Amino acid sequence: MDKLEIIEVIKNDFKEWAKTEKKFKNKDTNYASSLPKAFEHLKKNEVSEVEYDFLKLLPILLKNKQTKEISLLIACIRCSICKFDWPKLKGDRKDSLKTFLVTFLEYVENASKRTAVKDTLEYFTLDPAEVQKVKSKLDTAFDNRMVFTHKELCTRFMIRLRRQDRVSGDKIWLPLSFIAKLYNPQGRRGKGSQTVFTDWIYSLVNDVYVHYEKNDKVESAKFSQQELYLEFIKNENKEFDVFVILSKNGQKGNCYHALTPTGKGNCKEQMTVKKIGDIAIDHVKPIDQTLRDLELPFLEIVSDVFKAIQDDENINEKILIKELSNWNFLLAGLKKDLDKIQNDGLLRLMASKYNSQKGNANTFQEIAKIKDQRKKQYIGIIEGDVDIFDDYGNKNIIYYQMLTDVIGQNIFRVKDKSKLKFLSRNIKDKKDLIKIIDFI
Repeated sequence: MDKLEIIEVIKNDFKEWAKTEKKFKNKDTNYASSLPKAFEHLKKNEVSEVEYDFLKLLPILLKNKQTKEISLLIACIRCSICKFDWPKLKGDRKDSLKTFLVTFLEYVENASKRTAVKDTLEYFTLDPAEVQKVKSKLDTAFDNRMVFTHKELCTRFMIRLRRQDRVSGDKIWLPLSFIAKLYNPQGRRGKGSQTVFTDWIYSLVNDVYVHYEKNDKVESAKFSQQELYLEFIKNENKEFDVFVILSKNGQKGNCYHALTPTGKGNCKEQMTVKKIGDIAIDHVKPIDQTLRDLELPFLEIVSDVFKAIQDDENINEKILIKELSNWNFLLAGLKKDLDKIQNDGLLRLMASKYNSQKGNANTFQEIAKIKDQRKKQYIGIIEGDVDIFDDYGNKNIIYYQMLTDVIGQNIFRVKDKSKLKFLSRNIKDKKDLIKIIDFI
């Protein structure tokens, strides 16, 4: 059996699978022509060869059990799909070639488990020369471009956030790994083991913002509000420029340069990284400051217990976890404390090189609104009590920045503190900060 026969089997099996899918409204589609048309439309829009030739590569990848490569290709195609318009299927108002192709990609994710495909692949013999040719094409494609889907980003950032323990200093500690065990003492995995803690971590990811550049201004997208992809494209410096692809309600998506805060006032620049691990999750308000500011009585109990375990090697952690996990009042109160922490600050993506420089410092000592109600203008106070000495004596001044969402408008100023009469109130509440997240 040759590759073309395998492709026909895949197309026919997809047809049977698609008829059971509610997402795919048009049950009378001409499958024989629609799938090739979808890939032709990709080619027309100048995507990479491995994307528009995906159907031809698929038998080889399935036979070789190259699930990672299949997933990477699907991510690339999904990303490309968002970037341009798609024609409607003939005679149908709802479905388009885009819907058809997206449905096919969903099918491919589990095609290796389909009986018809598995049985047919048994009779398919690989040509070593063609396998090597495919490998070379994929290596080149993935070396120059990487795509991370919304689902994959959520998974990666959930893992990242679970590991952000704060277990040092003279404050309440936040031992997330220990807390996870309290809510799931048996360490069960899988869908059936969803815990209150896991749901809380997921809600943190949904709260993450990513900045991007649009018409020379800073804008942002929240993970819970849009289907979001990150696309990495290699530049001449052998690093990756990061792009944000947004798609909502199945419509044509938009592609923008991702921006990273720099920690220098509200300055932001186009994000460039070497790998996905170079993107950090920034706490706009340092988490250490949150742990000092808030009253967290139940977390304080857990913090003290965790500290005791670290100090006394004779304490059996497993036995203690099993006992504490039965204290429902403690777990319920702890969840409320975790929610307080979430509601006290903002999260956003930031290049790790700037995140490490920022550390536990606040970018601004205060953020304040100008009194003039006709203008929605804010200032970020970097230093609120600085002595300036010169030939004419000394003055007590503030060092601040007018906050704006315009790229490159990063002017820093000083003002005599005695003349500081133009501010109304400090902006501290998370709801108010969300409104001006592109300004800070």
